[in-house]
Amino acid sequence: MICVRHPGQDGGAAALEDVAGATDLREGPDGVRAILDLVRRSGPISPREVAARLGLPLPVVAAVRRECEKRGLLTRDRGMMLSEEGLALVRDVLGMTAGQATECPTCGGYGIVIGKPLRPTLEALAEIERAMPTVDTTLDQSHSLPESTLRRALYLHHRGALDGRRVIFLGDDDLLSVACGLIGESEGGPRARELAALDCDPRLVDYLRATAEAHGFGLDARVHDLRHPLPEDLRGRFDAFVTDPPYTAAGLELFVSRGLSALQPGSGRHGFLAFAHKPPEEMVAAQALLARMGLQMREVLPGFNAYEGGGVTQTSQMIHLVATAQARATITGDFEGALYTKEVDPWLRAYRCQSCRCELLVGPGREFVTIEVLKAAGCPECGGTRFRRGRQVRAPEAEKPQT
Repeated sequence: MICVRHPGQDGGAAALEDVAGATDLREGPDGVRAILDLVRRSGPISPREVAARLGLPLPVVAAVRRECEKRGLLTRDRGMMLSEEGLALVRDVLGMTAGQATECPTCGGYGIVIGKPLRPTLEALAEIERAMPTVDTTLDQSHSLPESTLRRALYLHHRGALDGRRVIFLGDDDLLSVACGLIGESEGGPRARELAALDCDPRLVDYLRATAEAHGFGLDARVHDLRHPLPEDLRGRFDAFVTDPPYTAAGLELFVSRGLSALQPGSGRHGFLAFAHKPPEEMVAAQALLARMGLQMREVLPGFNAYEGGGVTQTSQMIHLVATAQARATITGDFEGALYTKEVDPWLRAYRCQSCRCELLVGPGREFVTIEVLKAAGCPECGGTRFRRGRQVRAPEAEKPQT
């Protein structure tokens, strides 16, 4: 272990720069400082919660944790904790004073609580989500946690975009349209005037229709690929759009463009965008794009949305958009470019069969496009269905024989 005792502010800055450099942290030394400050105020705290609170990818937080542990700044005690050396660094060198977390312990600072009257709704939503179709990762699908989905529905209501409103969901593997329908059926709950959902996955659309029918609320769910313009009868009709697009620049522009084409003319209409936490440079580009489209970013809530994937919870930010009188779609016709993450950045993942040790590359252009497809088919050598996740390689570099 490398014990860190820096004599002054320059030494503290050097320690932060060392960790940022070792982890290739795009947020730089200030990103390391933010992590240490959060651990100081809220430790012991899990890397998962740090990632959610600061809007950083979980693997990045884990890498920073390892480097800080190597340097004696962090310890593991039911989560991330400052060591004596780490406490001395942040207090005496970086000038951070002692103190506790001041966020609301009930709502986490978001101002939305799922109270007792909504517990039956949450339980119903959890049961519905357990039976929904499996994710298709080639479409950047991931399942939202029931608490997160219901909280998002309540957020729409608190922002004046649900009760008595027409709302369209552009892609809905999170079942947010269902959550909005369910709270509309609860006693005294906000009821939308119209709910519509478009998705390119027929399995999901069938499930949305069946669920709405079973629970007695109206939902116009249709199979539609957003690479193509919206159906004529859905254009210029809605008060608000909601979308959780592919986390690519093209996905953001296309899905928001389709959302704008769905809104009624005039200013003040709402957009709700769930989007990945991106490095500062990429978020600046995203904000510039939204501004060119005539959208005001009224509110950004880091870590608001939570998803379950591969046994790990990930988060994204919720962005509340408001249309100005100059709002316009920048994509109006068909879209033919790369859209989803695996198209834009085609990485492959190696998986090793735990029975015969055969290694297989999974991803675009391979026999097994996703790990779910591989598990369903079984190992081609022995038929095994248990695999250990391994290295990641770019698709163009993967043309060597598999062993």
